[in-house]
Amino acid sequence: NSPDLTGLDICFLGDQCSGANHDEITITNEFPLAEQAVKMGLLMGQIVEELLPHYGNINVIGVEGNHPRLTKAPAAKMPHNNGDWIAYTFAKEYLKKYETVDFKIGKGSIIHEIAGQICFCWHGDGIRSSMPGVPWGGVVRRVNNIQASHRMPIDHFLFGHFHQANVVQAGRVIGNGSLKGTDEWVQKNFSGGDPPAQWLLTFDEKRERLTDTRLITPTAG
Repeated sequence: NSPDLTGLDICFLGDQCSGANHDEITITNEFPLAEQAVKMGLLMGQIVEELLPHYGNINVIGVEGNHPRLTKAPAAKMPHNNGDWIAYTFAKEYLKKYETVDFKIGKGSIIHEIAGQICFCWHGDGIRSSMPGVPWGGVVRRVNNIQASHRMPIDHFLFGHFHQANVVQAGRVIGNGSLKGTDEWVQKNFSGGDPPAQWLLTFDEKRERLTDTRLITPTAG
């Protein structure tokens, strides 16, 4: 269920594929990375396709995460050498037959406009954390550095990575939750994790501002 919207913007913020950047993940992965990317690309394309009848237009953006990278070490150069980028490209090709869908893929980050609001979207990895949860000092420093490196004022910063759904600075900085929930690694290192959750953000086109944030909490079935 959603409010009466003129359009829908879907921001895929990375780690759509589980990848293989941790040795433990290779034990529990159902599919290898190449197969993950193709299956996830098809799934994302089908998700958007099912939403088409409900919205006049759909804008999709995708940035890659750190889990499905093709290098062992974190990548700063060519970060799109990544299973997420493959999945997004597959989904974009799947959806190109629909004129009401616009699909843009970033490389490390992407600037996306929603109802006149400038949103800087990136995965969130690279912000150092030595403790469980979101290292907000690191996030605030990164946000300030990003703004300082852009001439245009940025209204919102959207990221994922930390598996916690948070809204701070009156909606200026928004960390999306994860669909994954917790696992053995999180239990061992942090004694637990947050339940699956995603943000639904509502923007008013006339007033050009964010008017509502609410959690979408997936349930089994």
